[in-house]
Amino acid sequence: MIRFKLLTVLYIFSIGFCQSQETFPFVHIQKENYFDAYKNLSSSVDIYKGHEYENSFWQAYGSLSAFLGQYNKVERCYYIRDSIANQLPKTQRSIDVTESAISQLGLNEVYQEYDVVFFNESHHKSEHRAFLYNQLPHLLEAGYRFLAVEALNNHEWLDSNLVERGYPLYKKTGIYINDPVFAHAIRRAIKMGFTLIPYESDTFGAERASNQAQNIANGYSPEHGKLVVFSGIENNCKNSKYRKMGYFLREKLNLSSVNISQIVPRVQIVANQCKDFYLVESKNECQDYIIIQNQLKDTLNIPGWYRLMNFSYKSVSDFLSDPFDIPTLIQLFYLNEEDGVPVYQYLLEDNSLDNVLLAFPERGEYRLVIINDFGEEVSIVNIDNHNFIFS
Repeated sequence: MIRFKLLTVLYIFSIGFCQSQETFPFVHIQKENYFDAYKNLSSSVDIYKGHEYENSFWQAYGSLSAFLGQYNKVERCYYIRDSIANQLPKTQRSIDVTESAISQLGLNEVYQEYDVVFFNESHHKSEHRAFLYNQLPHLLEAGYRFLAVEALNNHEWLDSNLVERGYPLYKKTGIYINDPVFAHAIRRAIKMGFTLIPYESDTFGAERASNQAQNIANGYSPEHGKLVVFSGIENNCKNSKYRKMGYFLREKLNLSSVNISQIVPRVQIVANQCKDFYLVESKNECQDYIIIQNQLKDTLNIPGWYRLMNFSYKSVSDFLSDPFDIPTLIQLFYLNEEDGVPVYQYLLEDNSLDNVLLAFPERGEYRLVIINDFGEEVSIVNIDNHNFIFS
């Protein structure tokens, strides 16, 4: 009996010890390939339930789901995360934004008026990065030449060869840059000649915010052009009482600036579907405006907001005829990029789709890789799409 009780105590202790030693969820994204990270996170739901990392688990799993093109799953993961943190809105309301419709020309006039434009993003919303991709040519035309990006690795983790190389590396350039959509925004900014400013700080709270602002100020030369700052969530907040990066940077630069938030409360948007954007004056003391994209219809596995990037779609079946196992990870890479972030990828988890589309950003040479449910590369096909039609 004594031996049984001792074993029971040791067993209970070992459970507690193992739980306390559980891997911080984002390590899977930092250290593993996309498929292994998916396998490990998707099988760990019960392990993290009630754990101190439970909230971070759902954020990591949601972010990875975005990287894998599973956008419906992203919303479910973040809904659970917000439920755990008790951050869900009590009621859902409707907002009629019809009167706030704005053309691209109108948005360009806003850019012309200021020296610094702040955009923010939700870390699980790839469409926020697609908007940045979409706006880069217009910002360049309005005189912006510097792009400060919070998601880029910095200091000892800095991807120092990024601009020379011309494309981000998986597991090197930044956790959120592992999102193929974010990687495209970075590729485009480099190609267009923007000076990139990585500005993250490994400190916390107001010290982190102040250090971030100083990092941007150190990398920015106002005499050489205007500045775009792309930050996470409310880090661009201009209000002094919150002491975020946006406040400190304004104090340091003393230039005209505007805050345009992409983060929309969980509300039902009522809008004229003929317009591309809606620029709503913000009631949030941190922001000047909220920009809302029109909701476009999805095409199979490609979300409607992909049209912001004018990609061309082609069926996987145009290149491969064999049926897929479940799950299968379908990845498309530039042929000339070594260890680059995928051009497009989609995780096929069930047989609900009759067809799977690939998204091509431009004419060129690509490599299509199919990874089966064991994590093995079962097909590799080189694609020359110089004859594809692009919008």
